[in-house]
Amino acid sequence: MARGSVSDEEMMELREAFAKVDTDGNGYISCNELNDLFKAACLPLPGYRVREITENLMATGDLDQDGKISFDEFIKVFHGLKSTEVAKTFRKAINKKEGICAIGGTSEQSSVGTQHSYSGK
Repeated sequence: MARGSVSDEEMMELREAFAKVDTDGNGYISCNELNDLFKAACLPLPGYRVREITENLMATGDLDQDGKISFDEFIKVFHGLKSTEVAKTFRKAINKKEGICAIGGTSEQSSVGTQHSYSGK
């Protein structure tokens, strides 16, 4: 299984969400079910993005070429999206620099030009 850095708790929640969305209980989900699953996993996406993901997943991740998305295939997609969203949020926070204080080195041994950042909250 392609778990990546998905925690045990997240894995359990994703399995529950997957089971709820797999309405026919066949262990696979369709494009429409995938859209519902992303919403249940707190990753609501526009229809075009779900279609792009599904097409990409089918081209690269549907190893048996059966045209269906298994739970393992979904985890790969979820992990990639989660990483992208975390990175995007982190970049926004850094760009805003709200609540972040920057100071130069605090000792003579600090390198000239070294800058340390910390949250002043």
